[in-house]
Amino acid sequence: MTTINNVFTSLPEHQNKEIIEILLEMGPSNTGHNQLKIERIISNGECSADGYWYQQQQDEWVIVLNGHGVLEFESGETVTLGKGDYCFIKSGLKHRVAKTSQTETTLWLAVHYFSDNNSAAKQSSHHCHIESISLEQAAHLLSNIPELAAEPKIDAEYLRNRIGNESFLALAAYVDEQPVAVKVGYQLNQNVFYSWLGGVDPEYRQLGLAQSLLSYQETWVEQQGYKQLRVKSMNIYPMMMQFLLKNGYKISGYQGNSGLDDAKIMFHKSFQ
Repeated sequence: MTTINNVFTSLPEHQNKEIIEILLEMGPSNTGHNQLKIERIISNGECSADGYWYQQQQDEWVIVLNGHGVLEFESGETVTLGKGDYCFIKSGLKHRVAKTSQTETTLWLAVHYFSDNNSAAKQSSHHCHIESISLEQAAHLLSNIPELAAEPKIDAEYLRNRIGNESFLALAAYVDEQPVAVKVGYQLNQNVFYSWLGGVDPEYRQLGLAQSLLSYQETWVEQQGYKQLRVKSMNIYPMMMQFLLKNGYKISGYQGNSGLDDAKIMFHKSFQ
């Protein structure tokens, strides 16, 4: 006999925590994870813990059936979903629940599944390496970073005008021989090197390339005899600031701008 259930009924009592119920599971896949999982998620004002990010190996399709919620992504982007709104979250993309309704129950339906082009299946077969590149190559790669779209036109001339005659290091991270990430820095004085511009193509942000570029740059800077590496970030990029702090950088200053979001936070790391 077919059993009929209703996603809107039999809601559990408020427990001061987000409640996740599995409605359907199918699998497992060859990765050991379920091929398909459907969840009912009940929120009553709860959100993800500070600093906690979901990073799933499966793609996710999620819809809000009641109430509203705000999703935050590692890039700083936020998406507000109201009743009937849905979105797709690619596998490996770090995200968290930043806010849910305080006045009514927020009811989510989340579908987790493996697609043919799932990034988790690709990562194990990638060949990655880093090498130094020209400013012309760096400018081309920087033009593909969406967070830098608000910058003045970034071309080789722009980079040269800023760097002048100072020593510089331009790096690219390659995945399967394709350049997909970039980092550019230059000398401020004989003791200080400045990490200026960089980023990773959004399609390749779950491969640890930012960490690899930073580690390569730090090693090079220390080998060249610099005593300090400096970098700036902004409030609109909280994950970048957490990334720097995790890597031993210290906040060393604040540079005001037109608003709090685009104010510059200055970091530095010292070498013996």
